Amino acid sequence: MRGFTHAAYGDDNLVPMTESSSGAKASPEPPVTKPLDVDGVSAVIAGIVVWVVALVILLLFFRTRLNAHSSTWWLWVCVAGIGLGLIALPYVLRRRAVYRRARPKPVEGRSTL
Repeated sequence: MRGFTHAAYGDDNLVPMTESSSGAKASPEPPVTKPLDVDGVSAVIAGIVVWVVALVILLLFFRTRLNAHSSTWWLWVCVAGIGLGLIALPYVLRRRAVYRRARPKPVEGRSTL
């Protein structure tokens, strides 16, 4: 027999619970979720933008402090983040193109809903 309990994630949806062979209630089964259909392009671009902004802020406002405390490695962390993002960008763009080519084409006259 299966019971129901409130989800552990703070919402009021009921999720089924499993019972063990001894009849004791086990933890609730996680709700089935569909994976997101994302290609990563926006995440990589956002990451590059964040690293560029961080680098500009450090260069404009904190460069003398970083030099005084021998902490210029912070600048190099930003440069590395930008570089890794630029390396990843062609990969995710290529992957998005593959995903779009593999997407089934809608049949004319039929609703895709």
